[in-house]
Amino acid sequence: MCKVGVAVSQSPEGPFSNIANQPIDYWPYDPDYHDVNQIMGQDQMKPPATLGEGQTAPLGVYIPFIDPNVFFDDDGRFYLYYSRNAYRNWVWDYDLGKYIEESNIYAVELSADWWNDATGRTMPAITPSYVNANKKPDDTLRRRRDGFVRILDYDRDKQSWENAHVNDYATSGGTKKDRRWEEGSTTAKTYVDNDADGRKEALYYLTYSANNWENPDYGVGYATAANPLGPWKKYAGNPILAKDPSLPMYSTGHGSIAASPDGSQTYYVHHGRPGATGGPRKLYTERLFMQGTAADANGHPTLVIDQTTSDRPVPSGVAPYSITASKTSPSRSTWHVSWQVSSASGAGLALSNPLNRVTASLDRPGTVTPDADGQGATVTLSGNGAARLTLSYQRQKASGVYEDIYNIVYMSDGARRQDPVSVTVKVG
Repeated sequence: MCKVGVAVSQSPEGPFSNIANQPIDYWPYDPDYHDVNQIMGQDQMKPPATLGEGQTAPLGVYIPFIDPNVFFDDDGRFYLYYSRNAYRNWVWDYDLGKYIEESNIYAVELSADWWNDATGRTMPAITPSYVNANKKPDDTLRRRRDGFVRILDYDRDKQSWENAHVNDYATSGGTKKDRRWEEGSTTAKTYVDNDADGRKEALYYLTYSANNWENPDYGVGYATAANPLGPWKKYAGNPILAKDPSLPMYSTGHGSIAASPDGSQTYYVHHGRPGATGGPRKLYTERLFMQGTAADANGHPTLVIDQTTSDRPVPSGVAPYSITASKTSPSRSTWHVSWQVSSASGAGLALSNPLNRVTASLDRPGTVTPDADGQGATVTLSGNGAARLTLSYQRQKASGVYEDIYNIVYMSDGARRQDPVSVTVKVG
């Protein structure tokens, strides 16, 4: 059984600690599902050959779930979206005439107590209407059987690009299951013009991933709805993010929608691979456009992802950067200088990440030995007298080279001035 826990921290950098030594108190139960796993072999690889045989399996199963995503609606309500794990979810495909093991996307509304607890000690909980919603009146067992809302599944809105693995059992010689995925969802909300009366109306977007995350064909599609619980309709142009050998980028999927610090730009952050044959996953950040795009068949703006591995401007509101430094002198000729680079909001940049670095240069003979965490260095001077240590912030470009970073300052006459992100420290 796959469950979801919750950890909290006073900083996004951590450390995080579990609120409780148990998962969220949620027990989604599907009373209408024939649990065909109970009539399969021990290897659980090959399902029943016919629908009739599958329907001899016992009814009812608890749903294992993964990929949680909490959506905070602007009306103050909260929703937990999650993926019904493919395991124990064999679905009869009438087109193919066989069972496919699927993951689908479900949702449940959450109460607000956990979010209103400033101490971070309250676990999220589902709203009372979902508690035991799938428990039959004659069920006298004490075990909970909670409800859910089905958000997305293949059968109700079929798209062929999601079928990359429906014949894996045969092509793998029986080592892989026939499977189909809809997982890794993220929900966002915008407002669009209602042509009938000119008012703004809510439009919800839900991005999701399909196919196996280990496969080059892992990709991202989306659906829209007028209500967070649907009904949802997939975009006919899916996928909107897929492998692109020219970049190269493969296995694109399971991302989150994020806004720039000033809220004027939107991004899609996801994992992928630079090669088609596997290897470690990498993190990619793409511009995501939700407004000013071509309309879909329903007249709604389409989601457009600017997929790239090349250099792009930093998100709006991150700059201007600042750099600060301090020093101590453990001996007469040695100093330790510490520094930090901060964004416009005052958040410190991760200088241990190779994308960021600070260079240090002396104006007279001596040595500069950087610290392992990238946030300082030991300076040793040769001879007597003072020296000036200049610190400059640099970022790594897609080519691998580092480039000095400048803040752009707009003058009263409309001209622009570039100021280097640097500071000079006197030592000695």
